Amino acid sequence: MTDSRRALVVGLTVVAAYVVLAGVSGRLTPLARRPLLDGFAPPPPYNFVSPPPDLASTNKRPAAGKFTIALDPTAGSEPKVVATSDFQASIALAQGAIAPQAGDSSVSLVITPTAPGPSIVLPSGLQMAGNVYRFTAIYRPSGDPLTRLRQDAQLVLAYPLRSHTLAFRHTLLSSPDGRSFTAVTSTDSIAQQLVQANVQELGYFAVGQSSTGTPTPSGSVGHVVFSVLLWALLGLIVVAFLLTELRRRRNRNRSRASRPPRRPPPPKRDRGRRLDPWE
Repeated sequence: MTDSRRALVVGLTVVAAYVVLAGVSGRLTPLARRPLLDGFAPPPPYNFVSPPPDLASTNKRPAAGKFTIALDPTAGSEPKVVATSDFQASIALAQGAIAPQAGDSSVSLVITPTAPGPSIVLPSGLQMAGNVYRFTAIYRPSGDPLTRLRQDAQLVLAYPLRSHTLAFRHTLLSSPDGRSFTAVTSTDSIAQQLVQANVQELGYFAVGQSSTGTPTPSGSVGHVVFSVLLWALLGLIVVAFLLTELRRRRNRNRSRASRPPRRPPPPKRDRGRRLDPWE
């Protein structure tokens, strides 16, 4: 096999492996559908409003965010994704998710991190993980409050990684007043420490985790499995290529060594001027 053909085979194998594994990962969880070049580095440390005592010395205050969303007089809001600067809270709005209002040209959306209150009520079997984030919006310039969207928005919250995180299941919690929370059907990506859910009501949101130690569903570890399988497969391909190249070079050297020695070329005739015997 020639070098160019060997390189082509290896390249096609890598591409095929990536397509297959990406498809498997995509079926496991929407949060695992990320470009390969994003890398596999762990997420940054979580920023608490009220950190645990063992993290207080290194904790940084979580970021808030204030955003302006333009309104079309007939279609409503433009498509937009807004997130805090530390990417611990974000929301993705589709075209027209915010209804237009006569006399208003935009909506001001504010994301504010807060600490869980002492009297919060959680669903049975869940405990709070991380901060509570309040999402509020008002029309501009009227100042009228906006609490309900015309269609679902994708809301994503990060949660802290603790020594026991892999043993728990995480879900998004929602509350209109910051005290009584209910669970929202959501997707947990434990490799990225993110929970994603569709919401139509603004208000208070947090991440709850099961306190019973229930193993996370397969979708939660899809990104981890994909990463391990991909790197293992690429490593095997590289090793196989190197072994093939070494074997090819070894066979070439043996072939050269087994050849009979070349005969020395015959002496060249003197093509100079011929001597005249009668001279």
